[in-house]
Order: sequence, then C-alpha cells, then structure tokens
Amino acid sequence: MDSSQFIFYSINLYIRIYGVDLNYNMLHLLFDKILQIIILLQSTTRILQYIRYNDDFSFLVQMIIGVLIDLLPFLTIFLLYIFVFSIIIIILGGDFDPEGY
Repeated sequence: MDSSQFIFYSINLYIRIYGVDLNYNMLHLLFDKILQIIILLQSTTRILQYIRYNDDFSFLVQMIIGVLIDLLPFLTIFLLYIFVFSIIIIILGGDFDPEGY
C-alpha cells in the first residue's frame, strides 16, 4: 500500500510539473483526476487503518468497513445503470460535442 501510494503520487507530480509544457488535452486531465481520486482513497484507507488500533474508534471503523462491503453489490449495479443511461442519453441526443465536456 505504501509503495503504490508513493508511485501514484510520483506519477501525479510528474504530470503536474511537466504537463504544463505539453498540450494539456482531455486525456491528461482525466488521467490526472483519476490519479488524484486513487491517492485520496488510499490516504483515507490508511487513516482508517491507523485509527482502527485505538479502542474508541475500533468498533466504528469495523462498522464502516462492514457497511461498505455490504453496499458494494448495490453500488456496482447502480453505477452500471448510470453508465447505460448516460450512453442512451448520448445516443438519443445525437449531437455529442466532446469539446463541451
């Protein structure tokens, strides 16, 4: 976990420093946002691991992890439906302009 967080942060830093010289297109921006989300999720997971060792927070952290595990099948189906309906809207709209996004 520590090594992957360092690797993702290094890649994100490289993109931010040297991405200014490059033509910053939508793919670079999307990759940058995805890396930021991964780094944030890893940091949050790491904080939960550290506070789990405290007796006052142990039960709460275990409960949050249990709820997230129970919600995973629902969230998977929900994200699938959001993806399918967004494609349907694009097909029905007809004029998809990638420059507007």
